[in-house]
Amino acid sequence: MDSARSGPSLIQPLPTLPLDPPASQPRRGLAALLAAALTVPATATPFFAMSYGFTDLTPAEQTAWLADAGYEGIAVHVWNDELFARLEQTFASAAVASGRLRVFGVYFPYSLTNPAHRPLASRLLRLCQPHGTPLWITVQAPGATDVNVIALLRELADEATVHDLEVIYYPHDNHHCLDAEHAHRLITTADRPNLFNSLHLHQELRAGHAHRLAEVVARVLPRVRLVSLSGANLPDRINRGANDWNDVVQPLTGSPYDVAGFYGLLAQSGYTGPVGVQNWKIPGDPREHHAASLRLLRQWRTSLSTQP
Repeated sequence: MDSARSGPSLIQPLPTLPLDPPASQPRRGLAALLAAALTVPATATPFFAMSYGFTDLTPAEQTAWLADAGYEGIAVHVWNDELFARLEQTFASAAVASGRLRVFGVYFPYSLTNPAHRPLASRLLRLCQPHGTPLWITVQAPGATDVNVIALLRELADEATVHDLEVIYYPHDNHHCLDAEHAHRLITTADRPNLFNSLHLHQELRAGHAHRLAEVVARVLPRVRLVSLSGANLPDRINRGANDWNDVVQPLTGSPYDVAGFYGLLAQSGYTGPVGVQNWKIPGDPREHHAASLRLLRQWRTSLSTQP
């Protein structure tokens, strides 16, 4: 990636950061880390895509295409009965039922002012139980305060415990909780062992954190279960609070912002969990930009290796 147009680089250069050296091996300086280039195990850092990037496909077609393309998973969005039915179809699809593709989360933009959402959350937890799929929740702004959001998170986490599931918070611009640090405070206060956080490059850029992502990652990563990436504009061309997401949700290929550096930062920090591709209203054929994004992600995953 051209450093002249990539914005502030977090890790230089990309292809050499180990994920987590064995305890028996002394930690080396950054210069030594940047000299290594080894192969990441196939099981490290699985990649998934958000379902809302494939609105022209049925759930069976979505999951089949992603599995055939080489993705390890999908995250499915639900906020009404119609989308609940699509989630049922996703779980029943051949790719998911056979284990070729995993549902890494059910993304639920929860509204405290919608009386249908609390029973819908219970239905989602029951549906997700056989699959071990976490509820991935963001709380919209109307009616929300830290106090009632924390109460809701405790309630949902306690209910999820009955189903042996986790609840993961999704910080979101224009919602109650805008960034991962705020979410970290909420889940820490809620204090439930099955309550976790997620980290999204596009949301952190919208929150104005482009120049302090290393600090953000260090603070929140111990409770992070899911991460998502997308191409984005340089920091001085990000539209905070805008309803149109094309400033921070772009294909990974050709991104003006240094997404590779952020991925490297995550790897150096020890994150090996699922990484998702954000795809909300990206123009063009979704198969093309998802295939290109996966090729790039695999290059990064191979470059960011574990030192034996």
